[in-house]
Amino acid sequence: MGQQWPWPPPPPLLLLLLLLLDTSVWAQEEVLENVGLSCSNAARFKHLRKYAYDYEAESSSGVHGTADSRSATKIHCKVELEVPQLCSFILRTSQCTLKEVYGFNPEGKALMKKTKNSEEFAAAMSRYELKLAIPEGKQVVLYPEKDEPTHILNIKRGIISTLLVPLETEEAEQVSFLDTVYGNCSTRLTVQTRKGSVATQISMERDLQECDGFQPISTTVSPLALIKGLVRPLSTLISSSQSCQYTLDSKRRHVSEASCQEQHLFLPFSYKNKYGMMTQVTQTLKLEDMPKINSRFFSEGAKQVGLAFESTKSSSPPKQAEAVVKTLQ
Repeated sequence: MGQQWPWPPPPPLLLLLLLLLDTSVWAQEEVLENVGLSCSNAARFKHLRKYAYDYEAESSSGVHGTADSRSATKIHCKVELEVPQLCSFILRTSQCTLKEVYGFNPEGKALMKKTKNSEEFAAAMSRYELKLAIPEGKQVVLYPEKDEPTHILNIKRGIISTLLVPLETEEAEQVSFLDTVYGNCSTRLTVQTRKGSVATQISMERDLQECDGFQPISTTVSPLALIKGLVRPLSTLISSSQSCQYTLDSKRRHVSEASCQEQHLFLPFSYKNKYGMMTQVTQTLKLEDMPKINSRFFSEGAKQVGLAFESTKSSSPPKQAEAVVKTLQ
């Protein structure tokens, strides 16, 4: 019989085993990293991680400079994006609140309070998780529960769209066509700062009217899914743009902070196509934690939809639009 090693193994053998284990883990992560590149704009979120964010979104409508004709709505939620498998994700939203304007301070800043249906809204937002996948690397596929209300699903679409940032190239600027809540959009991506070869600050700009799914008449013009499209002829004359700023982790490349601003200007009542009747939307996401997870379970649902907004089938103009029109008459 050969020599029997006592337990535990002597230090040299133990070190060798640990080295082999580390090498194996490194190799596995390297493979996952390379495979993850096929997920394109989802490759920033690593396999077997959960990304916890603080989310805020605010939408205001009215005439610039006239506080009494403005209205605003604000959402706050805790958001979790779980990655059980490569290119597959589970979105969960919790602790949501819904606020509205009840007045303005002397400086013109909106004063907010919870809406009467804030608790109902919170329950609706947290009732179902949303599964999604990006199997081909670019096209986002959602698997919502069949009873998920469309306006709630649209809000979750806005969160997902804000988080998807493609991997940068060596170029300082690049133009890509990305899947968004407004369909396929031409997007100009600019690397603002780098740490070595890795981008740490990125900006993205879009002219939303160039997106193939932008339809302000039949759908919403807000990721909050709370500002309905105006009736003709106003809805046919809208100038819409979106600008996003991202802070990225220099080692793992995930999104640490995101801020997106949209502006929808109604041209018939604008001055120099810049000031006047408009809807402004701001969304922010700030990373709070990114623990490891053990669950690899992911099942595609029976219902399958895209990332683009769906109509909430409301044909009447919103109250704030009516108020603004009266002000302008």
